[in-house]
Amino acid sequence: MSSNSNVPSNKDLLAKIVDALPHTTPFKAPEAIEVELGRTFMLRLGANESNWGCSPLAQRAAEDIASHLFKYGDPQSVELRTLLSKKLNYSIDSILIGEGIDGLIGLIIRAFINPNDHVITTHGSYPTFNFHANGFGARLIEIPYAGDQIDLDGLLSAAIQYQAKLIYLANPDNPSGTAYDRHTIELFVAKIPEGCLLILDEAYADFMPNTQLAEIDVYTSRVIRLRTFSKAHGLAGARVGYALAHPNYIATFHKIRQHFGVNLAGQVLCAASLRDAAYIEQVTKEVAEGRAEYYQLAESLGLRAIPSSTNFVTIDVGSIEKSIWWVKRLAEEGVFIRRPGTGALSQCIRITVGTRPERALLAEIMRKIHAEG
Repeated sequence: MSSNSNVPSNKDLLAKIVDALPHTTPFKAPEAIEVELGRTFMLRLGANESNWGCSPLAQRAAEDIASHLFKYGDPQSVELRTLLSKKLNYSIDSILIGEGIDGLIGLIIRAFINPNDHVITTHGSYPTFNFHANGFGARLIEIPYAGDQIDLDGLLSAAIQYQAKLIYLANPDNPSGTAYDRHTIELFVAKIPEGCLLILDEAYADFMPNTQLAEIDVYTSRVIRLRTFSKAHGLAGARVGYALAHPNYIATFHKIRQHFGVNLAGQVLCAASLRDAAYIEQVTKEVAEGRAEYYQLAESLGLRAIPSSTNFVTIDVGSIEKSIWWVKRLAEEGVFIRRPGTGALSQCIRITVGTRPERALLAEIMRKIHAEG
Protein backbone atom coordinates (compact mmCIF):
# COMPACT_ATOMS: atom_id res chain seq x y z
CA MET A 1 0.00 0.00 0.00
CA SER A 2 1.46 3.34 -1.01
CA SER A 3 1.63 6.18 1.48
CA ASN A 4 0.35 9.67 0.78
CA SER A 5 2.87 12.28 1.91
CA ASN A 6 0.06 14.87 2.02
CA VAL A 7 -1.69 13.04 4.85
CA PRO A 8 -0.60 14.56 8.18
CA SER A 9 1.00 12.24 10.73
CA ASN A 10 -0.72 11.31 13.95
CA LYS A 11 1.78 13.50 15.79
CA ASP A 12 0.85 16.50 13.65
CA LEU A 13 -2.83 16.11 14.51
CA LEU A 14 -2.52 15.49 18.24
CA ALA A 15 -3.18 18.19 20.81
CA LYS A 16 0.12 19.22 22.40
CA ILE A 17 -1.01 18.12 25.87
CA VAL A 18 -1.92 14.66 24.60
CA ASP A 19 1.19 14.32 22.49
CA ALA A 20 3.35 14.94 25.58
CA LEU A 21 1.69 12.17 27.61
CA PRO A 22 3.29 8.75 27.98
CA HIS A 23 1.27 5.71 26.93
CA THR A 24 -0.35 4.51 30.13
CA THR A 25 -3.42 2.92 31.69
CA PRO A 26 -4.40 3.42 35.35
CA PHE A 27 -4.84 -0.32 35.91
CA LYS A 28 -3.82 -3.59 34.31
CA ALA A 29 -7.02 -5.60 34.07
CA PRO A 30 -7.14 -9.18 35.40
CA GLU A 31 -8.32 -10.27 31.95
CA ALA A 32 -5.05 -8.98 30.46
CA ILE A 33 -3.07 -10.87 33.10
CA GLU A 34 -5.05 -14.02 32.36
CA VAL A 35 -4.11 -13.74 28.68
CA GLU A 36 -0.43 -13.45 29.64
CA LEU A 37 -0.67 -16.43 32.00
CA GLY A 38 -2.70 -18.50 29.56
CA ARG A 39 -5.32 -19.41 32.18
CA THR A 40 -8.16 -17.88 34.17
CA PHE A 41 -7.96 -16.95 37.83
CA MET A 42 -9.64 -19.22 40.35
CA LEU A 43 -10.03 -16.38 42.86
CA ARG A 44 -10.57 -12.80 41.69
CA LEU A 45 -9.53 -10.72 44.70
CA GLY A 46 -7.72 -7.76 43.20
CA ALA A 47 -10.32 -5.35 41.79
CA ASN A 48 -12.33 -4.65 44.97
CA GLU A 49 -15.53 -5.86 43.36
CA SER A 50 -18.28 -7.41 45.46
CA ASN A 51 -18.04 -11.15 44.98
CA TRP A 52 -21.51 -11.51 46.52
CA GLY A 53 -22.91 -9.98 43.35
CA CYS A 54 -25.77 -7.55 43.14
CA SER A 55 -29.09 -7.57 44.98
CA PRO A 56 -31.74 -10.17 43.98
CA LEU A 57 -33.96 -7.19 43.12
CA ALA A 58 -31.28 -5.90 40.76
CA GLN A 59 -30.89 -9.35 39.21
CA ARG A 60 -34.63 -9.51 38.49
CA ALA A 61 -34.48 -5.98 37.11
CA ALA A 62 -31.69 -7.10 34.75
CA GLU A 63 -33.92 -9.86 33.39
CA ASP A 64 -36.84 -7.48 32.95
CA ILE A 65 -34.85 -4.73 31.24
CA ALA A 66 -33.26 -7.05 28.65
CA SER A 67 -36.15 -6.65 26.20
CA HIS A 68 -35.98 -2.84 26.53
CA LEU A 69 -32.33 -2.32 25.67
CA PHE A 70 -33.23 -0.91 22.26
CA LYS A 71 -34.09 2.27 24.19
CA TYR A 72 -31.76 5.02 25.35
CA GLY A 73 -31.49 5.66 29.05
CA ASP A 74 -33.11 8.70 30.66
CA PRO A 75 -30.57 11.52 30.09
CA GLN A 76 -31.68 13.12 33.37
CA SER A 77 -31.67 9.87 35.42
CA VAL A 78 -34.77 11.18 37.19
CA GLU A 79 -35.76 7.94 38.94
CA LEU A 80 -32.28 7.27 40.27
CA ARG A 81 -31.74 10.86 41.41
CA THR A 82 -35.14 10.89 43.12
CA LEU A 83 -34.33 7.71 45.05
CA LEU A 84 -30.93 9.08 46.08
CA SER A 85 -32.50 12.39 47.09
CA LYS A 86 -34.86 10.61 49.48
CA LYS A 87 -32.19 8.26 50.82
CA LEU A 88 -29.50 10.87 51.42
CA ASN A 89 -31.65 13.94 52.10
CA TYR A 90 -30.05 15.92 49.29
CA SER A 91 -32.07 18.03 46.86
CA ILE A 92 -32.39 16.45 43.44
CA ASP A 93 -30.67 19.42 41.81
CA SER A 94 -27.54 18.71 43.87
CA ILE A 95 -27.19 15.16 42.46
CA LEU A 96 -25.56 14.15 39.19
CA ILE A 97 -25.41 10.60 37.81
CA GLY A 98 -22.31 9.70 35.82
CA GLU A 99 -20.34 6.87 34.26
CA GLY A 100 -18.83 5.72 37.53
CA ILE A 101 -16.56 7.83 39.71
CA ASP A 102 -13.91 7.61 36.98
CA GLY A 103 -16.15 9.44 34.52
CA LEU A 104 -17.18 12.01 37.11
CA ILE A 105 -13.56 12.81 38.00
CA GLY A 106 -12.87 13.48 34.33
CA LEU A 107 -15.93 15.72 34.13
CA ILE A 108 -14.89 17.74 37.20
CA ILE A 109 -11.37 18.29 35.90
CA ARG A 110 -12.67 19.29 32.48
CA ALA A 111 -15.02 21.81 34.10
CA PHE A 112 -12.55 23.49 36.45
CA ILE A 113 -8.98 22.98 35.21
CA ASN A 114 -7.07 25.04 32.69
CA PRO A 115 -3.62 23.92 31.48
CA ASN A 116 -0.98 24.49 34.17
CA ASP A 117 -3.49 24.83 37.02
CA HIS A 118 -2.22 23.03 40.12
CA VAL A 119 -4.07 20.09 41.63
CA ILE A 120 -3.18 18.20 44.81
CA THR A 121 -3.41 14.49 45.57
CA THR A 122 -1.67 11.76 47.57
CA HIS A 123 1.19 9.92 45.90
CA GLY A 124 -0.08 6.40 45.31
CA SER A 125 -3.76 7.07 46.00
CA TYR A 126 -6.44 6.29 43.39
CA PRO A 127 -4.62 6.81 40.05
CA THR A 128 -7.57 7.75 37.85
CA PHE A 129 -7.47 11.30 39.24
CA ASN A 130 -3.86 11.60 38.02
CA PHE A 131 -4.85 10.10 34.66
CA HIS A 132 -7.47 12.80 34.03
CA ALA A 133 -5.43 15.63 35.56
CA ASN A 134 -2.50 14.89 33.26
CA GLY A 135 -4.85 14.54 30.30
CA PHE A 136 -6.11 18.10 30.76
CA GLY A 137 -2.66 19.58 31.32
CA ALA A 138 -2.88 20.17 35.08
CA ARG A 139 0.25 20.42 37.23
CA LEU A 140 -0.03 17.47 39.57
CA ILE A 141 1.39 17.84 43.08
CA GLU A 142 1.60 14.52 44.95
CA ILE A 143 1.98 14.40 48.74
CA PRO A 144 3.46 11.25 50.34
CA TYR A 145 1.45 9.15 52.77
CA ALA A 146 2.04 9.79 56.47
CA GLY A 147 2.61 6.19 57.50
CA ASP A 148 -0.49 4.24 56.46
CA GLN A 149 -2.71 7.30 56.15
CA ILE A 150 -3.20 10.28 53.87
CA ASP A 151 -1.39 13.39 55.11
CA LEU A 152 -4.25 15.87 55.47
CA ASP A 153 -2.02 18.69 56.70
CA GLY A 154 0.31 18.06 53.78
CA LEU A 155 -2.57 18.32 51.29
CA LEU A 156 -3.72 21.62 52.79
CA SER A 157 -0.21 23.09 52.92
CA ALA A 158 0.39 22.20 49.27
CA ALA A 159 -2.97 23.65 48.24
CA ILE A 160 -2.03 26.95 49.87
CA GLN A 161 1.55 26.95 48.57
CA TYR A 162 0.58 26.24 44.95
CA GLN A 163 -2.78 28.07 44.98
CA ALA A 164 -4.33 24.83 43.80
CA LYS A 165 -7.70 24.61 42.10
CA LEU A 166 -8.49 21.05 43.27
CA ILE A 167 -7.63 18.70 46.13
CA TYR A 168 -8.40 15.02 45.67
CA LEU A 169 -9.06 13.00 48.82
CA ALA A 170 -10.33 9.41 48.98
CA ASN A 171 -11.92 8.62 52.34
CA PRO A 172 -11.81 5.70 52.92
CA ASP A 173 -8.59 5.55 50.98
CA ASN A 174 -7.61 3.17 48.22
CA PRO A 175 -5.10 1.45 48.39
CA SER A 176 -4.42 1.71 52.13
CA GLY A 177 -8.00 1.08 53.27
CA THR A 178 -7.62 3.63 56.07
CA ALA A 179 -10.23 6.29 56.84
CA TYR A 180 -10.57 9.44 58.89
CA ASP A 181 -13.61 9.90 61.12
CA ARG A 182 -16.30 12.48 60.44
CA HIS A 183 -14.92 15.08 62.85
CA THR A 184 -11.48 15.03 61.20
CA ILE A 185 -12.95 15.34 57.69
CA GLU A 186 -15.25 18.17 58.75
CA LEU A 187 -12.28 20.09 60.19
CA PHE A 188 -10.33 19.44 56.97
CA VAL A 189 -13.20 20.77 54.84
CA ALA A 190 -13.39 23.92 56.98
CA LYS A 191 -9.72 24.67 56.24
CA ILE A 192 -9.88 24.40 52.44
CA PRO A 193 -8.45 27.65 51.06
CA GLU A 194 -10.46 30.12 48.99
CA GLY A 195 -10.41 29.38 45.28
CA CYS A 196 -9.97 25.63 45.85
CA LEU A 197 -12.40 22.73 45.55
CA LEU A 198 -12.25 19.37 47.34
CA ILE A 199 -13.10 16.21 45.45
CA LEU A 200 -14.09 13.84 48.24
CA ASP A 201 -14.09 10.32 46.81
CA GLU A 202 -16.33 8.16 49.02
CA ALA A 203 -16.43 5.03 46.86
CA TYR A 204 -16.20 2.86 49.98
CA ALA A 205 -18.59 4.92 52.15
CA ASP A 206 -21.09 2.04 52.36
CA PHE A 207 -18.58 0.09 54.45
CA MET A 208 -18.34 2.83 57.08
CA PRO A 209 -20.95 3.40 59.80
CA ASN A 210 -23.25 6.28 58.86
CA THR A 211 -22.27 7.97 62.10
CA GLN A 212 -18.68 8.22 60.81
CA LEU A 213 -19.56 9.87 57.50
CA ALA A 214 -18.92 13.61 57.51
CA GLU A 215 -21.85 16.01 57.67
CA ILE A 216 -21.12 18.36 54.78
CA ASP A 217 -23.53 21.03 53.58
CA VAL A 218 -22.82 21.22 49.85
CA TYR A 219 -24.71 24.53 49.72
CA THR A 220 -22.11 26.26 51.89
CA SER A 221 -18.88 24.33 51.22
CA ARG A 222 -16.56 23.87 48.25
CA VAL A 223 -16.87 20.08 48.22
CA ILE A 224 -17.93 17.61 45.56
CA ARG A 225 -18.70 14.19 47.06
CA LEU A 226 -18.40 11.14 44.80
CA ARG A 227 -19.99 7.75 45.41
CA THR A 228 -20.54 4.59 43.40
CA PHE A 229 -22.65 1.49 42.86
CA SER A 230 -19.51 -0.55 42.05
CA LYS A 231 -18.60 -1.68 45.57
CA ALA A 232 -21.24 -2.66 48.16
CA HIS A 233 -23.99 -2.70 45.52
CA GLY A 234 -22.07 -5.22 43.40
CA LEU A 235 -22.67 -3.37 40.12
CA ALA A 236 -19.14 -2.52 38.95
CA GLY A 237 -19.99 -3.66 35.42
CA ALA A 238 -22.90 -1.21 35.22
CA ARG A 239 -20.49 1.78 35.51
CA VAL A 240 -22.72 4.11 37.51
CA GLY A 241 -21.66 6.64 40.12
CA TYR A 242 -22.99 9.92 41.40
CA ALA A 243 -21.83 13.34 42.57
CA LEU A 244 -23.29 15.36 45.43
CA ALA A 245 -22.51 19.06 45.08
CA HIS A 246 -23.85 22.60 45.06
CA PRO A 247 -26.54 22.94 42.36
CA ASN A 248 -24.40 25.57 40.61
CA TYR A 249 -21.65 23.00 40.12
CA ILE A 250 -24.16 20.39 38.94
CA ALA A 251 -25.60 22.89 36.44
CA THR A 252 -22.07 23.49 35.14
CA PHE A 253 -21.53 19.78 34.61
CA HIS A 254 -24.76 19.59 32.60
CA LYS A 255 -23.16 21.95 30.07
CA ILE A 256 -20.45 19.47 29.13
CA ARG A 257 -21.43 15.97 30.26
CA GLN A 258 -22.41 13.12 27.96
CA HIS A 259 -26.19 13.28 28.29
CA PHE A 260 -26.66 9.67 27.23
CA GLY A 261 -23.46 8.43 28.87
CA VAL A 262 -25.24 6.44 31.61
CA ASN A 263 -26.83 3.35 30.11
CA LEU A 264 -30.43 2.27 30.64
CA ALA A 265 -29.55 -1.09 32.23
CA GLY A 266 -27.27 0.62 34.73
CA GLN A 267 -29.95 3.11 35.70
CA VAL A 268 -32.57 0.40 36.25
CA LEU A 269 -30.28 -1.99 38.16
CA CYS A 270 -28.99 0.75 40.47
CA ALA A 271 -32.53 1.93 41.21
CA ALA A 272 -33.52 -1.63 42.10
CA SER A 273 -30.45 -2.01 44.33
CA LEU A 274 -31.34 1.18 46.23
CA ARG A 275 -34.70 -0.40 47.04
CA ASP A 276 -32.97 -3.38 48.69
CA ALA A 277 -31.27 -1.79 51.68
CA ALA A 278 -31.42 -5.07 53.63
CA TYR A 279 -29.22 -6.80 51.05
CA ILE A 280 -26.59 -4.04 51.13
CA GLU A 281 -26.58 -4.21 54.93
CA GLN A 282 -26.03 -7.97 54.74
CA VAL A 283 -23.12 -7.57 52.32
CA THR A 284 -21.39 -4.91 54.43
CA LYS A 285 -21.81 -7.09 57.52
CA GLU A 286 -20.20 -10.08 55.78
CA VAL A 287 -17.38 -7.84 54.50
CA ALA A 288 -16.67 -6.74 58.09
CA GLU A 289 -16.49 -10.40 59.13
CA GLY A 290 -14.15 -11.09 56.22
CA ARG A 291 -11.85 -8.22 57.17
CA ALA A 292 -11.55 -9.68 60.68
CA GLU A 293 -10.62 -13.05 59.17
CA TYR A 294 -7.94 -11.39 57.02
CA TYR A 295 -6.50 -9.67 60.09
CA GLN A 296 -6.27 -13.04 61.85
CA LEU A 297 -4.78 -14.70 58.78
CA ALA A 298 -2.10 -12.03 58.46
CA GLU A 299 -1.22 -12.30 62.14
CA SER A 300 -0.94 -16.08 61.89
CA LEU A 301 1.57 -15.62 59.06
CA GLY A 302 3.60 -13.06 60.99
CA LEU A 303 2.40 -10.20 58.77
CA ARG A 304 0.80 -6.84 59.59
CA ALA A 305 -2.68 -6.03 58.30
CA ILE A 306 -3.61 -2.35 58.08
CA PRO A 307 -7.02 -1.71 59.66
CA SER A 308 -9.49 -1.16 56.84
CA SER A 309 -12.80 0.65 56.36
CA THR A 310 -13.31 -0.82 52.88
CA ASN A 311 -14.00 -4.16 51.21
CA PHE A 312 -10.29 -4.97 51.02
CA VAL A 313 -7.38 -5.35 53.40
CA THR A 314 -3.84 -4.17 52.72
CA ILE A 315 -1.17 -6.36 54.30
CA ASP A 316 2.43 -5.36 54.97
CA VAL A 317 4.62 -8.31 53.94
CA GLY A 318 7.93 -6.70 54.94
CA SER A 319 9.60 -5.54 51.74
CA ILE A 320 9.02 -4.54 48.12
CA GLU A 321 10.62 -7.78 46.95
CA LYS A 322 8.30 -9.87 49.10
CA SER A 323 5.22 -8.00 47.94
CA ILE A 324 6.17 -8.65 44.31
CA TRP A 325 6.83 -12.31 45.20
CA TRP A 326 3.45 -12.70 46.91
CA VAL A 327 1.58 -11.28 43.92
CA LYS A 328 3.50 -13.56 41.56
CA ARG A 329 3.09 -16.71 43.66
CA LEU A 330 -0.60 -16.12 44.27
CA ALA A 331 -1.13 -15.61 40.53
CA GLU A 332 0.63 -18.91 39.89
CA GLU A 333 -1.83 -20.51 42.31
CA GLY A 334 -4.77 -18.95 40.47
CA VAL A 335 -5.36 -15.96 42.77
CA PHE A 336 -5.57 -12.40 41.44
CA ILE A 337 -4.56 -9.65 43.90
CA ARG A 338 -2.75 -6.32 43.56
CA ARG A 339 0.04 -4.43 45.34
CA PRO A 340 -0.02 -0.64 45.94
CA GLY A 341 3.54 -0.09 44.78
CA THR A 342 4.20 3.34 46.29
CA GLY A 343 6.13 4.65 49.29
CA ALA A 344 5.68 2.69 52.50
CA LEU A 345 2.76 0.86 50.91
CA SER A 346 5.03 -0.61 48.24
CA GLN A 347 5.88 -3.43 50.65
CA CYS A 348 2.19 -4.35 50.90
CA ILE A 349 -0.29 -6.49 49.05
CA ARG A 350 -3.99 -5.60 48.72
CA ILE A 351 -6.63 -8.32 48.88
CA THR A 352 -10.35 -7.92 48.25
CA VAL A 353 -12.61 -9.50 50.88
CA GLY A 354 -14.20 -12.51 49.23
CA THR A 355 -17.09 -14.75 50.21
CA ARG A 356 -16.64 -17.23 53.05
CA PRO A 357 -15.64 -20.14 50.73
CA GLU A 358 -13.26 -17.86 48.84
CA ARG A 359 -11.65 -16.70 52.07
CA ALA A 360 -11.17 -20.27 53.24
CA LEU A 361 -9.48 -21.21 49.96
CA LEU A 362 -7.31 -18.08 50.05
CA ALA A 363 -6.16 -18.87 53.59
CA GLU A 364 -5.20 -22.39 52.54
CA ILE A 365 -3.21 -21.13 49.56
CA MET A 366 -1.47 -18.36 51.51
CA ARG A 367 -0.43 -20.76 54.27
CA LYS A 368 0.98 -23.09 51.64
CA ILE A 369 2.95 -20.25 50.01
CA HIS A 370 4.15 -18.92 53.37
CA ALA A 371 5.52 -22.35 54.23
CA GLU A 372 7.79 -22.09 51.19
CA GLY A 373 9.62 -19.27 52.97
